[in-house]
Amino acid sequence: KLGFRASGWWRHDGGWIDHVDPYSGSMIEKDANHTNTLVLHGALTWQVTNDLAITPSVFYQDRNVHNNNQYWVALSDPSSGRYINETPELMGNKDHFTLPALRIDWNAGDAELISNTSYFDRKQLVQDYSGTLYDLSYFQQSESTGVLPIDYTSPCEGGLCANDPQQLLLADRINLPGFGPYKATNIVTNTQQNFTQEVRLQSTDPNAQLVWVLGAFYTQQSQLSVEEINDPQLAALTQYLWGDPTTYSCVDPPAGDPLIDVWCEDLLPNGDDYINHTIGHERQLAAFGNATLAITPQLKLQVGARIARTHFDYSNYADGPQDFGPNTPNSGKQNETPFTPMTNLTWQITDTDMVYATVSKGYRIGGANAQFPVGACQELSQAPGAYNSDTVVNYEAGTKDRFFNNRLQMSGSVFYLQWNNIQQLNYLPSCGFQYTVNVGNARSTGFDLEGEWLPIDSLAIDFSLGYTNAQFTSTSVSGGQLLASKGDSVPGSPWTFSLGAQYTTPVLGHDAFVRMDYEYQSKTPSNVVTNDPLASSYDPALIPNPATNIVRLRAGATFGDVSAALFADNLLNSHPQLDLTHQDSGTLLFEAETLRPRTIGITVTYRH
Repeated sequence: KLGFRASGWWRHDGGWIDHVDPYSGSMIEKDANHTNTLVLHGALTWQVTNDLAITPSVFYQDRNVHNNNQYWVALSDPSSGRYINETPELMGNKDHFTLPALRIDWNAGDAELISNTSYFDRKQLVQDYSGTLYDLSYFQQSESTGVLPIDYTSPCEGGLCANDPQQLLLADRINLPGFGPYKATNIVTNTQQNFTQEVRLQSTDPNAQLVWVLGAFYTQQSQLSVEEINDPQLAALTQYLWGDPTTYSCVDPPAGDPLIDVWCEDLLPNGDDYINHTIGHERQLAAFGNATLAITPQLKLQVGARIARTHFDYSNYADGPQDFGPNTPNSGKQNETPFTPMTNLTWQITDTDMVYATVSKGYRIGGANAQFPVGACQELSQAPGAYNSDTVVNYEAGTKDRFFNNRLQMSGSVFYLQWNNIQQLNYLPSCGFQYTVNVGNARSTGFDLEGEWLPIDSLAIDFSLGYTNAQFTSTSVSGGQLLASKGDSVPGSPWTFSLGAQYTTPVLGHDAFVRMDYEYQSKTPSNVVTNDPLASSYDPALIPNPATNIVRLRAGATFGDVSAALFADNLLNSHPQLDLTHQDSGTLLFEAETLRPRTIGITVTYRH
């Protein structure tokens, strides 16, 4: 017996941020931050016997982000729907992957054997940041801090450092008077190949007194990341900024070439002024088991554990004028044996009331950072090469209940979580770089509550409420830099709330509905680590995210195999300023993001 299933969809998400030429002021493209996504999925099941089934499948996704969602704050007016981005280059993201898989199910009566095999193949080309804005902020910082091998005590002959005290990046424009258009393009190429194999043997009777699972897991992952800044105008801009390079040089005698004299190296053959090449490998072999014992028909005890042997290694090198020539290649590796147990006790008090308590441990493997260009960041000469794994221990208790003949369903829980050796991105305001580092320990406490109420058969109201209070419990210092102080809050919104209502009714013989949803996230706490004046990530100009509110509305109907719905997302056109950023703490040009403006559209689905 053979059966198959195939599906596919293509989606275009329109943009709302205009891309404008920073040098001529002309419109390059309206609504440039649009996205196209294609998804294809196919599966074939071969029922070899009544007890044996083989299912090969493939999943494919191709996503093309034409430009990112950042706008220039000084040029934009969100209240009137005006969003402008004058970054010279597009900040796109082309990401596609293929995921073939094979599942084999064999039912042996009292037990079932399941094998899952998959291979993940991904390639991503992303403009992760603006090479133009980064380069200009770096050149400005080089002048301010004396990174370059230039005689800063002498006037630059014809150079900007002598004649123009203004910054190269002003709040509303790129400031290169008399030079002409300048553009340096950043591109990060990521490739990833993951092979995964899991085999599990499990009991088949869910009502047995003992329900159990035993299994083994293996994965091997390889990833390549190549970061480049292509800057064919570097020689001309160097001479424009600092004049005659023969008056100072990093080589003796001076070469008479601005690249050799100022940067100690010519452009790389493809025109790059910087390249960073990192290869990483992960390997994991694990065994796991889980058993649920019905102590009584109402009381069940579940215990489980997973033990793994993990390996991670990486190698990295960088080159180019901005790195002042090739660096010494660096590499590292880590091997760990994490053990992650869990236990859960469930008491079904009545058919409609249940309480539970859980203790579990989680683990995340470590990794590596790409290195910074030499002298780019005042705080650090290099990013830490590798970072370690982090773990969490979670204590949770909750309840699930139904009331009024099942018209009201409620569930809630409280939790206490101990997070050890936290992996966190650390932002360096002097240069705008980020790197991952272990920042000590934190404690997180909170609760969540959700429910659904049917006041009448045709009306359903659902809600959820969550609160999390996460704070560092220790002070963390790395490389002489304060990463977090005891009592600092972990970034994130403490409060979340959602409320939805859906009314269904027949209209002209067809099932129809109307639904409204409201979502709220509270503002970032004032005592987050990025607001700690003593922390290396502190930047007083970066305002934490405010609270966000968004309303969605949908109305539709089903016509046989076809379903159609009108929708309006962000109905009230909320536009909070989110994720404010700039290239470094000395840069006046700020960028930010916001919620997608009010979007009205139609969704049509055909099922056969």
